[in-house]
Amino acid sequence: MGQKSNVMCDYLEKPDKFADFINGSLYHGREVLRPERIRKMDEDTFDAVSVLINKPDFLKRKGSYREGDGINMCKAMEDWREDILKEGIEQGIEQGIRILILDYMEEGIAETRIKEKLQKHFSLDGETAQGYLRKYAGGNA
Repeated sequence: MGQKSNVMCDYLEKPDKFADFINGSLYHGREVLRPERIRKMDEDTFDAVSVLINKPDFLKRKGSYREGDGINMCKAMEDWREDILKEGIEQGIEQGIRILILDYMEEGIAETRIKEKLQKHFSLDGETAQGYLRKYAGGNA
């Protein structure tokens, strides 16, 4: 996915800032998360953060973030970043597929040829290419 960013880890190294963010967001300003506990967050706070940032899959991966008696938030945030990058790439590929199909259909190119192009340029199998044709060709494929 490219070079890892340490922005979140750098932010976590400013524990007073991150604690303020979590306490303000989750606990209405009450000091529940103390700055000295930032890099390793307790499991309840980790669960709440996972819900807050809409990442329920983090709860499934919680075991891989466990370090001693807490959760390594730096590792969790790096994984979140990787997930976001992957989702963006997938959306870009899908947009390219949609544009290719619509453009080729506008030019009157046969659907069999479009399917071949999808397989060639996007490394798709025949079934997946056919699915995209059905999705973007208005049900004609």
